[in-house]
Amino acid sequence: MASPPLARCAPCQRGKEMLLAALTGWGQQHREITQDTGFDMHLVKPISADQLFFILSMT
Repeated sequence: MASPPLARCAPCQRGKEMLLAALTGWGQQHREITQDTGFDMHLVKPISADQLFFILSMT
């Protein structure tokens, strides 16, 4: 399933404890799309291990 449709479906199926993050190879244009479709955050590849651990600690 493509990311925007998935994010649109997710709020009805997820609790507040779920964090939905988009990891893409694209920058600002995709950031706007992911924010508009319900993602909690947008990350551009590559991300470091420190960034990943920080994100996982937020849940």
